[in-house]
Amino acid sequence: MSRMSPSRSTVPPVVSVSTDVPPVAGDTKEILAICTAFNAKPAAEVSWNLGDLSYTLKVQTNVTVDSEGRYTVKSSLIGVASKDHNQKNVQCLVTHPGLKEKLELDYTLIIHYPPQVVYIISVGDQGETHEFQCEADANPKPTNFTWSRHFPVKEPLSRGVNNTQIILLKPDRKGLYYCVASNQYGEAVGSFYMDVTTSTECTTCWTLVIVALFAGVSGFLIWKFNLHQSVCKRLG
Repeated sequence: MSRMSPSRSTVPPVVSVSTDVPPVAGDTKEILAICTAFNAKPAAEVSWNLGDLSYTLKVQTNVTVDSEGRYTVKSSLIGVASKDHNQKNVQCLVTHPGLKEKLELDYTLIIHYPPQVVYIISVGDQGETHEFQCEADANPKPTNFTWSRHFPVKEPLSRGVNNTQIILLKPDRKGLYYCVASNQYGEAVGSFYMDVTTSTECTTCWTLVIVALFAGVSGFLIWKFNLHQSVCKRLG
């Protein structure tokens, strides 16, 4: 019985999905992911299951063979990277005579982009102070936060990796506050208005309310008295 020569033997592929560098959201087409089936005899068949992304991404396949007749198939996903592509799931599908069944490799797209929306949330009172936290939609997460009373920033209240700001609850501290969040790709700014009401102002407000109520009641009683007098005169 003759043996099959090594050149005609079947060698299943080694498969991986990755990217050389993280794609960055922009306006130009680039490689978002590469599915590679290498060291195979014969060449593997590589395809993608893209779902809704099939309308925006294209597939480019490259096949090479070494001196020993082993094939490498690289299938690249190409498109204009955007924030909306981040965390989207795709599948690389590989078929080969040396595999018992089709390989299905799940892959999550990782797209880098600068801060898009910056929002500031209140994280609670601490007696005479109030703490605020700056958050931003970005990938990777912002590495620098700049707090200021002005934008463009003139004299920052603080700057660094800390995304929180503690503000004293004093009348001269009320007004607009800005947070500029940035990563290596860019920056974005968010703002909020803080109003401070002192205990004196509250007392004055309540005094005005009481005076207004008293004036209203007094006016009503005077009107009722005058009406009664008028009716009595007509009846008399």
